Amino acid sequence: MKKIYYIAVLILSALFLGACSDKDAGSGVFAEAEDVPVSTYLAQDEEGRFTVWVELLKKADLYNALNISGSNTCFVPTDEAMKKYFTSNNISGVSAISKDDAKILIKYHTISGKSITHSSFVDGVIPDTVASGDFLSISIREGGLSQIYVNDEARIEKLSIKVSNGVIHILETALTPITETVYGKLSKDKFSIFRSLVDATGYNERLDVISYVENYVERKYKYTLFAEPNEVFGEYQTVEQVAAMLGAEDDNYKDESNALNQFVAYHILTQQYGYSELANANTNVSPLAPKRLMSLKDVDGTFFINYNSENGDGVTLREYNINCKNGIIHELNSILEIYTPKPTTVTWELTDYSDLASLFSSVYRVTSASSTSTKYVTDDDGVSCFTWRTVPETKVNNSVAYRIAPSDNVRKSAVNRDYLLLSLGLSGWIEMKTPTILAGKYTVKIGYYSPQGSSKSGLLSFIFDGNILSSLMLNGDSNSSAAYKKDITLGTLEFTDMDTHTLRILAGDSNTTEIDYIKFVPVN
Repeated sequence: MKKIYYIAVLILSALFLGACSDKDAGSGVFAEAEDVPVSTYLAQDEEGRFTVWVELLKKADLYNALNISGSNTCFVPTDEAMKKYFTSNNISGVSAISKDDAKILIKYHTISGKSITHSSFVDGVIPDTVASGDFLSISIREGGLSQIYVNDEARIEKLSIKVSNGVIHILETALTPITETVYGKLSKDKFSIFRSLVDATGYNERLDVISYVENYVERKYKYTLFAEPNEVFGEYQTVEQVAAMLGAEDDNYKDESNALNQFVAYHILTQQYGYSELANANTNVSPLAPKRLMSLKDVDGTFFINYNSENGDGVTLREYNINCKNGIIHELNSILEIYTPKPTTVTWELTDYSDLASLFSSVYRVTSASSTSTKYVTDDDGVSCFTWRTVPETKVNNSVAYRIAPSDNVRKSAVNRDYLLLSLGLSGWIEMKTPTILAGKYTVKIGYYSPQGSSKSGLLSFIFDGNILSSLMLNGDSNSSAAYKKDITLGTLEFTDMDTHTLRILAGDSNTTEIDYIKFVPVN
């Protein structure tokens, strides 16, 4: 499958080809109606294309809500699109829809608090959730601006109509609100074999949970699942046949050491990654299977999993960005067997943990937000990714935080624009596990935010598996301005086995620090 890049290039091409007339506005350039808000624009449309949607807005008591000040991104189906939606769902019309169902449908088509134009679309998940709390995905097919689809279901007929309080994208098909989990999506006939493997290994419960409450705290986990359709398995049609093919020595498939269990766990990433994120990664990533790695690589515009440079082949995607209530599925073109890739640079974000993503799902990696958000991790949150001690102990609930700063002029240079914020106090510490790292020698680098200061502070020592690597002061690199410090060398490490490792960060003073990533660069 060919990798599809940001469509800004296509926009430039459209401008060079010549300006569009008003009737073409939105198919390649911005259409504008900036003197009226969303609902008024739809109600006053000269062609009367949105009468059904306006009726739904009024029934849901959301007509005025979409007219007040603020920013909204609205994916609006035409009347024709709504007629098709009603027919396919055996609905006679707006009068047959309850107020609650009308609200669900409107909210599923609306991103509140942000105006997102097509210049920000990439082939993957839109980072901001719709008002119902779900994610939409963008697919850009051959044809560029005229072939942009939402959820691989609805083509955008007209792009980026600017109104006074947001942006409208006109759809030729209404979106069907996602209700199925990752596991639920496997009920499709074409995934029945893989679903049976998930059942046999016990991962069905994990992939079927949307959210749960623990200690009065709601958690929402997101997953990325790579799944083979039935035809890919060929002659291996049953759980027992696939297990035998993989060399499983017994039928205790729920044991993590069992070959079938590892095979299924190898298909699961514990974060949600759309196609564009995967295709641009070019690194090794850790799946749910312990002490395993898979390689993500772009080769001349084609995205491969576990690319073999010797035979020029690897696993590719047949279909991608299959949205689910708790994540996303990518369909594979061949069997994804466990593979040991070659060492490559690994950028480990210290915020890259499913515990944080589930705990702070409303802000986690929402890179298009308009303000900085800081969320503290407390003892009551029950996170397993971090263990820490603060000085004094009474600071325990104000010492470790997730910070995302999408609009800060300096902080936004971070990968995914987020940081692990630490205020551990003198001699306080925090421990966490690295991703799986291949055996070999590595130069270890760090990226962090350095606030303006007349003197250096924020002393931290970095200790891997009990051995100190180096100490570094993160704050005050400049007395005139703040700075984002990238790829600062901490030292060199050599690992003898493919494994995870324990990092302890020890504070040498009481200053707050913000760390973006630790990077492992192979030494040839």
